[in-house]
Amino acid sequence: THEWRKLKERKGFDIIFVDEFHYFNRLEVMTFHSLFRGKAAETGIAPLFMAYDLKQSPGDTPLTAGGKNGAAYFRMAAVGKTELVEFRTVFRSSPQIVEFLKDLDSSFPALGLEDEWQTYNASSAREPGEVPQLVSYDTNQNLLDAVIAAAISDVRANKDGGRQVAVLCLNEHLFDIYRVSGRISDKIVALTSRDQMNDLQYARTRCIFSMPEYVAGLQFDVVYLIHADKAELAEEKYSAGLHRRVVSRCYLGASRAAKKLVIATSEERGGYSDILLTPLREGSLRK
Repeated sequence: THEWRKLKERKGFDIIFVDEFHYFNRLEVMTFHSLFRGKAAETGIAPLFMAYDLKQSPGDTPLTAGGKNGAAYFRMAAVGKTELVEFRTVFRSSPQIVEFLKDLDSSFPALGLEDEWQTYNASSAREPGEVPQLVSYDTNQNLLDAVIAAAISDVRANKDGGRQVAVLCLNEHLFDIYRVSGRISDKIVALTSRDQMNDLQYARTRCIFSMPEYVAGLQFDVVYLIHADKAELAEEKYSAGLHRRVVSRCYLGASRAAKKLVIATSEERGGYSDILLTPLREGSLRK
């Protein structure tokens, strides 16, 4: 606005750091260049540092905004030429979980996304842990009961309690049903948005129950990823975009785990998803 143009030399910023850049939508991305004071971009390049991982984005905005690939997404920021700095060392997950992420990543073809969907090629600096496990249950109810019971057992064994144990649901409809279910209400702290971080303090003897996108940026010792089911990619609704979103949601949820990752599926919804075939074949995921 005209008012802000007059105020920004006094109230604007000299440098901006943006975390989780892949979560910003088209309009939000276009506001960054307007936040700088005039002197900040005298060289023609605004000092904007953007940390991102497009594979963690459950939406298509970064890959479709303004063009066929994600490069146009960054041009929207209108901050001049950008320089890529790539980090290849992971400090948040065990080597076994990193291997699973590599194999999960390779389950989705690039589909012409060029540099914006490169092969996951990272190594872990953490101590070795357990190989991620795949557990199948005959019904949704049995899955929920068994996973919550196992999560509570992990809560009791963890010195930091429920803050370090999360059950993340990959299906939004089932998540809405489960989070209000009386059978588990006294065992969980449900997070339904990224604005509820203060609620983590209530997870002393209860586990966190959420969806991957609501806990982006957080890390847990133990993660149970539920409903990585075949029904998520049913033939009647299949598309490449849906395939990418399913892989990204699973990738995001799995990458929240530091030491232990368990993936649970339901035979009621067709059993485990095809996106898990590569990790199973390569041995980075064990039944």
